Amino acid sequence: MIPDFETKLVEATPLPKIETRRIAAVRHSTDFVFPSMNRSGRVPICSSVFCSDYLRPAAKAAGVPIPDGHRWGLHNLRHSLSNWLVNKAKENPKTVQGILGHSRIQTTLDLYADGDFDEMISAQDKFIDAVGFEKETVQ
Repeated sequence: MIPDFETKLVEATPLPKIETRRIAAVRHSTDFVFPSMNRSGRVPICSSVFCSDYLRPAAKAAGVPIPDGHRWGLHNLRHSLSNWLVNKAKENPKTVQGILGHSRIQTTLDLYADGDFDEMISAQDKFIDAVGFEKETVQ
């Protein structure tokens, strides 16, 4: 299960000169935002470099607790999005299945459908109301 982190505002930090140069190099709508400087910007930066140089530092700066030595990258974002869509946004799991490209709904449900404690209590309360018990007498 992926922890539920609170969103917090982080003070903006100036970009290093190389980052400014990369962003300034984007002149056309078809240019890459993170181009490979080794290939004169003709190809995007590889995912491992993007994660180590940009994504991981940005996540740490935003307060995501990433222990040193642990891998953290694009797949973590995939899991975070999926978990949030299913458990917090209450999106239809079939919709999330389509976004993720899972061939079976069971894969999506097994990985991302966590029981919500408040929802479990609510469901139990509905049953108790339906059978006519008083909540104070049920233990």
